[in-house]
Amino acid sequence: MNKLKIGIITDPLDTKSSVRVYLANLIKNLFTLHDPNQIHLIHARKSENPLYKQGKEIILPGLYQENIPSASLADIFRPLLLRRYKLDVIHYTHSNPPLTFFTTGSKNVCLITTLGAVTHPQYYPLPSRYIVRLAKLVNKRMDIIITESEAEKKEIVKFLGVPEEKVKVIPSGIDEIYMPLPKLNDIKNELLTKYKIKTPYILHVGAYRPVKNGPALVRAFAQLKKRGMEHKLVFVGKPARKFDEVLKLIKEFALEDEVVITGFTRYEDLPKLYNAADLFVLPSFKESFPHVLVEALACGCPVVTSNIDCMVEIAGDAAVAVDPHNSDNLTEAMYHVLTDGGLRQNLKKKALARAGLYLWERCARETVKVYEELCKEKPTG
Repeated sequence: MNKLKIGIITDPLDTKSSVRVYLANLIKNLFTLHDPNQIHLIHARKSENPLYKQGKEIILPGLYQENIPSASLADIFRPLLLRRYKLDVIHYTHSNPPLTFFTTGSKNVCLITTLGAVTHPQYYPLPSRYIVRLAKLVNKRMDIIITESEAEKKEIVKFLGVPEEKVKVIPSGIDEIYMPLPKLNDIKNELLTKYKIKTPYILHVGAYRPVKNGPALVRAFAQLKKRGMEHKLVFVGKPARKFDEVLKLIKEFALEDEVVITGFTRYEDLPKLYNAADLFVLPSFKESFPHVLVEALACGCPVVTSNIDCMVEIAGDAAVAVDPHNSDNLTEAMYHVLTDGGLRQNLKKKALARAGLYLWERCARETVKVYEELCKEKPTG
C-alpha cells in the first residue's frame, strides 16, 4: 500500500495556529512510514518550511485563515482543482473542509479537535456556535473522522449522528523537548531574568478563554495565600475573550504582586517553565485533548486538573482530578499536592510513565492505517 497517494491540507502549518504543531509532527513521522513522494502537501501559498521540500508540494488557492478557519468552507473551487492530482485520500486537518469536498474523487478524512461550541456554548462566541452547525453538513459526509480522545468521539457521534466506526480516536504525540531537565537552578535564574518569575510557583498554560476557568484558579490561589503559601501564580498564554474577569479578580484579592502574566513565551522556554514549577493546574470546563497537560506530565510536573471525562482519560491516575465548578475543592487539591512531598514524588513518577503513551510515531502509524483501510478496495497508482 506504499503507493497510496496521500493529500494533506497544510494551510494551518503556515500560520501560528495550534494545529501547526500537530501537522508538523504528523508529517515528519509520515515521511518515515510512507514514501514521501506519495505524500502531497496542499496549501495556498509558498512557504520556506523544509517539510515542503521533502514531500510533494501542491499550491492551490484557499481561504483558510488562522483567526477564521471556517472561511475554508467557502473553498468551493479547490476540490475541483484537486481532481487532476487523482489522490487516493485527502486529509483535512481542520474541521471546516470545503462544502464541495466530495467532488475531488478521493476518499476524505477530517480532523475534528473539539465540539466545544456545541457542548459548552456559553464559553464560545456566537459565530462559532453557528459555524459548527454549518460545518456539520460537511463533516457528517466525511468517510472517516479523526479525533484525539474517546470523550470527544462520543460527542462527535452524537452531534453528527454518524456510526461509531466512522470516528477513529488517534491521540496526538508529545514533542521530544518536553522532558525532565537538569540544572534547575540555572533554569530558575533564567526565568527570573527573562520573565520575572520567582520560585516557587504554580503554573497555568493556555490561551485565556472562559472555558479554561481562570477565575476559579485565581480564587483558589487567593485561598492558598491566606494559608501562608509562598508560591506565585504564573499564567502563560495569549489573553483572549473575557480575560478581564481574571484581571478583575486579581485586583479584587490584591494579588497584583503574586500573579505573573507572561503572555506568549518562546516555544523552547515551555519545558523550562514546566520543570521549574511546583505544580501545574488546568481546571478547564471543557477539553478535547489537553496538550499542555501532557506536556506537563512529560516534564514530570505534578498536575491538578478537572475531573471531566477527557482529563481523566488522558491523565489517568497521574494527576489529581477535582470538580472544576468548586474552587474550594481546587484549593484543597492544590494545597495537598504542594505540602505533601510523598504525593508529589508519586505524581512525578506516574506522570513520566503516562506521558510515554503519547508518541508522534504512534499517531502517524495509526493515521496511515486509517488511510490504508479506507482505500484498501480502491485501486492505487
